[in-house]
Parts: sequence; C-alpha cells; structure tokens
Amino acid sequence: MHLLISRYYETVSHESAENGEAEETGSVYDSEPFTFGELFREIRNGGFHREGETRWLTTYPEQDFRSGDYRTETLHFSHLNPPHLEKWFRLAAKWANKRR
Repeated sequence: MHLLISRYYETVSHESAENGEAEETGSVYDSEPFTFGELFREIRNGGFHREGETRWLTTYPEQDFRSGDYRTETLHFSHLNPPHLEKWFRLAAKWANKRR
C-alpha cells in the first residue's frame, strides 16, 4: 500500500509579513508515493505535527538568521488518494509524534 503525499513550503519575510503575504511558496514534491514506514520517518525526521483536525501536518517556523525570513513546511494527504486511506496518514502522524 502506498499513500500519495505532497510537501509544500512557505517563506515569510518581514516585508511580506507587513502585507499579510508570503514572500515565496512552492512544492518540495507533489503526490509522491510513500509506504507507511517511509511516511512515519518523513513525519518524525521532518518535525511535522498536527494542528487541529486538518488533512495536513506542519512544522514550526524556522528562522534563517542571515535574512530574518521564516520558513514553514506542510505535509498533505493528497486529494488523489482514496479517502479510506486517510486513516493511515493520521495513524502515522500520531505514532511519529508519540514520544516527542
């Protein structure tokens, strides 16, 4: 069984924050196949966590001390997956964050 996962990023600079926008957004990868074990490691190693009842996980903003910009990444359960597979995404997130 493979889950299709997408990973996106957003960079916010001081200037873009004043305008309520991101400086840059993009995709690290889009709808890539992951086994449950690979997804578990991606969540754990990437520092992803869930905020509320969402279909994605996020990282805490990390600051680039040279530029002052903040970067956040999100990991999404792709809309191309059959809906019944979402439980495996939720389970991987729960287990990966259990002992942090």
